[in-house]
Amino acid sequence: MKAEPSTWQDTIMEIPSTGEGEDYASLSRFRKWLGDKKFKSLELGKYYKKNEDWETAIAVKRNYIDDDKLGIYNIQAASAGESAGELNDIISDDPKNNAFSEKGIDG
Repeated sequence: MKAEPSTWQDTIMEIPSTGEGEDYASLSRFRKWLGDKKFKSLELGKYYKKNEDWETAIAVKRNYIDDDKLGIYNIQAASAGESAGELNDIISDDPKNNAFSEKGIDG
């Protein structure tokens, strides 16, 4: 997984999840600071994201691996690791690519 460079960390913040999904609190827009500060409460439940499982799997007979004289299975395993390293980039590409045509989670 580490063989494939990843860029998603440049634009996406990773938030640990402790359950099946998470309710993300959000703040409304900023306002110009005039006079006393006006405090706002976090609004819960505006956005819920259910955690998703991702996989890739292949079935190979043990003898095929034992007899693999060309190293094809090692190449396939390395490729699967590279793909796993790209997964967060792939997941984060859609919202970034549609940033000007679709509303975000905060409206």
